[in-house]
Amino acid sequence: MTEPEPDTASLTGRIARSTGWIVAWRFATRNLGLLSTLILVRLLDPSDFGLVALGTAFAATVDALSAFGVQDALMRLPSPTRDSYDTAFGLGVLRGLLTAAAIAGGAWPAAAFFNEPRLAVVLLALAAGTLITSFENIGTVDFRRHMTFRKEFHLQVLSRVIGVVLT
Repeated sequence: MTEPEPDTASLTGRIARSTGWIVAWRFATRNLGLLSTLILVRLLDPSDFGLVALGTAFAATVDALSAFGVQDALMRLPSPTRDSYDTAFGLGVLRGLLTAAAIAGGAWPAAAFFNEPRLAVVLLALAAGTLITSFENIGTVDFRRHMTFRKEFHLQVLSRVIGVVLT
């Protein structure tokens, strides 16, 4: 068996390191999500917890239906320009605005359908969160383009830790 070419060995090492960071990210975010859920279960009444779960499911459904893969398209470009990043960012903000508007617009009908007026407030808060997250820095796509998942790990875990603390 021959030694792998230096480029191949380098690529193999980068893939192995990247895989390790992705696994660590998944493990950390799942555990932080579990911690956040346990905190909510402890703080909320069962009916309140169900209300939050219902609102989250509604918002996640609207969000999933509006996803169109701008970051994936940006990753596939051989040499993205500043205009490409600006366009992707603008489309992400527009998507977030429309998704937040759809969630907010569905807040009162959903509350009426489930005969739960508090659901409207939960959905409005989730709509605001959706709008805020739409301003995410599109430059993080470069972490994936260059397989520097360590940076993405730190950024994603930090945001999850902040979310748990806010919970």
